Amino acid sequence: MKQDDSLPLNAAQEWLKKFESALAKSASSEMEALFSADCHWRDVLALNWEIVTHSGLSSVTQALIHIAPLHKAHHFTVNEQRIPVKWVQRTNVETIEVFFDFQTSVGPCEGILRLVAQPGTTGLKAWTLMTSLVEIKGHEERYKRKAHSGGGVSRTFLGPNWLENREKEARFDDRQPTV
Repeated sequence: MKQDDSLPLNAAQEWLKKFESALAKSASSEMEALFSADCHWRDVLALNWEIVTHSGLSSVTQALIHIAPLHKAHHFTVNEQRIPVKWVQRTNVETIEVFFDFQTSVGPCEGILRLVAQPGTTGLKAWTLMTSLVEIKGHEERYKRKAHSGGGVSRTFLGPNWLENREKEARFDDRQPTV
């Protein structure tokens, strides 16, 4: 059931703080308290140099505890410039969707987290977590993506998507067609 609208950002920041602490300590019990029984973690090179998915509380927490010392993930912060933290419905489940950034010894990373309320428990638990390496330190892109300069496809969800931009172009709202 949807909670009040003031909760999402605070809940996200609190969860990321606890997650960072559990990773730093390699604390299994703390990690288990953060995830729902039916949780999923997809890592794309950020924490274990593989593209791998773990499903289920035991599998996810054991994998995270095992890889925690490898890249020393730290500085987890909510990234509200990608999309504001908010309640959304995914597969008929009310969830808080969070885009976040963090650092590892290898380079900057980003992730997406979905938090759900569990009946009979306090606080919100992670239902899905995705972590991804953005780039490797010392091998940064010389020229950032065209999207940052207005060309290409942007990675933000705040503005119109590709289809909406194309439909606007086809309507000729701001110009006359060239013949």
